[in-house]
Amino acid sequence: MNNHAIRKIVISSALVSTLAGSPSSLNPPESGWLNGSGTSARFFIPMDLITDGTDIFVADTGNFVIRKIGISSTTVTPVAGAAFSSGFADGTGTEANFGYPVGIALSGSYLYVADGANYKIRKINVSSTEVTTLAGSAGEPGTQDGTGPAARFYNTLSMTSDGTNLYVVDSGSYTIRKIVIATGEVTTFAGIPGESGPTDGVGNTARFSYPYGIACDGSNLYVTDFNDSTIRKIEIASATVSTLAGNAGSPDLVNGSCSTARFSGPVGIIFDNGNLYVADQNNHLIRKIALSPDCVVSTLAGNSSSPGNENDTGTAATFLYPYGITSDGTNLYVTENDLSPSPAYLIRKIVIASAAVTTLAGNSSAGFLDGVGTNAKFDSPQGITVDGGNLYIADRNNQRIRKIEISSGTVSTFVGSRIGSLNGSSDVATLNFPQDILKVGSTLFVTEVNHVRKIE
Repeated sequence: MNNHAIRKIVISSALVSTLAGSPSSLNPPESGWLNGSGTSARFFIPMDLITDGTDIFVADTGNFVIRKIGISSTTVTPVAGAAFSSGFADGTGTEANFGYPVGIALSGSYLYVADGANYKIRKINVSSTEVTTLAGSAGEPGTQDGTGPAARFYNTLSMTSDGTNLYVVDSGSYTIRKIVIATGEVTTFAGIPGESGPTDGVGNTARFSYPYGIACDGSNLYVTDFNDSTIRKIEIASATVSTLAGNAGSPDLVNGSCSTARFSGPVGIIFDNGNLYVADQNNHLIRKIALSPDCVVSTLAGNSSSPGNENDTGTAATFLYPYGITSDGTNLYVTENDLSPSPAYLIRKIVIASAAVTTLAGNSSAGFLDGVGTNAKFDSPQGITVDGGNLYIADRNNQRIRKIEISSGTVSTFVGSRIGSLNGSSDVATLNFPQDILKVGSTLFVTEVNHVRKIE
C-alpha cells in the first residue's frame, strides 16, 4: 500500500519482484497516476486486488479508480472511475466515480467494490465497465427512520439493549434511536435531529448536547451527555428524559449526591447490580453511581491529578482518558485509547469489590499484533463487551473486532482485516471504523460511522 506498488511473489522460490508501480529501489517510493507497463506505471495507495487468472484488478484507493494489470504484459489500464475525482456516480468507465474504493472481489464476470467513503457496495460489469450500486444505502449519513436499509444514521457511537430492542446513540443527530431486533425497524426514541441542548422532556421534546455512552437496567436507559458533562436517564415505557447527575455546562470533579456531583466529559457507561459505572474521560477516572437508596456518586478508581497507566488499588491506580466500559458481574473492563501526547492502548481490569486495577492486554505502543497480555497491540480500542469468558473489542483504527480470552489474556482477531463495508464470513467481512460493540444473546452488534452491523 504505502510503497504504491503491486508486488509479485513466486510461491515455489519465495522470490519477490515488483510487477507494477514504483520500483522498490526508490526511497521514498513514488506515488501518482500513470498508466503504462510495469514499473513505469504509478499508483496511489492501492489497498486491495483480485485476479481472474489473466488480469489483476486493483482498488487504487488514493486515485479513486479501479485499475487492471495484464499479468503477462504488466500493462496497467483503468477500468472504472475518474482519477483525482472523488465522488459518487454510477455510469460506464470514467463516467463513474468512487469515494474511497478500499476492497475488491470478483464473482463471475462482475467486480464488487467496497466504496468506503460512499458507504456502498458497487458492482462493475468487467466486459462493459458499467458501474452500478448493489447495496449500502443505509450507509448514507442522515436521520430518517425506516426499516433496514431505508433508515439513516449520522455518527452512531454506543448502544445497549433491553433484550428486544437496540438503543443506539446517534450522536451526529443528537438523538437516541431504537431498532427492533426482530424486524430491523428504526425509530427516533428521544431527542430531535439537528437540535442540541440540555432540555429534559418526553421523546422528541427532550434535547441532548452530544450523547455518547448508553446503558440499560431493563426499565431505564442511562446516557452520558459528553458536551454537557451530565448523566441523563430515559424511562423506556414513556420515553421521559431527565437529568440524573451532573450540571449541564459545568464540567468539574465533585463526588456526593447526584444533584451536586459533577463530571467532565463522561463517555462509557455500564449498569451492574444496582450501580452505574462511568468512564469520566476528562477527569481520568472510573466513577460509580449508586442508584439506591439514594443516588450517590463516588470515585471507584483513578487519580485525576496524576493521570497515567499505573496499576494499583482505587485512587492509587491511574487512568489516561478511559473510554469504553463493560462488566462481567465481578470485574469491570475498560478501554483506553489515543487522546493524549503520551497515549496508551490498553485494556484494563478492575475488581469491583476491591477496586484493584491491572492491565489485561495492550501496551503504550499503537499497532496491530495478536498475542498474550501486554505483548498484544491495539490502535484506538473503543467499545467493549463481554460474554462471560471472553471480551470483544472494537479496535477502531485497525478495522477489526478483537477477542480476548479473559482467563489467559490471549488476544486474537475475531472479524475484519482492513477498511471496508463487505458482509460475509469472518475471513471475508471488512469493517469501517468500528466504534462500539454489544453482545445480545448469541449475536454481536457493531456500530460504525453510519451503520449498525450484526455478527452471528
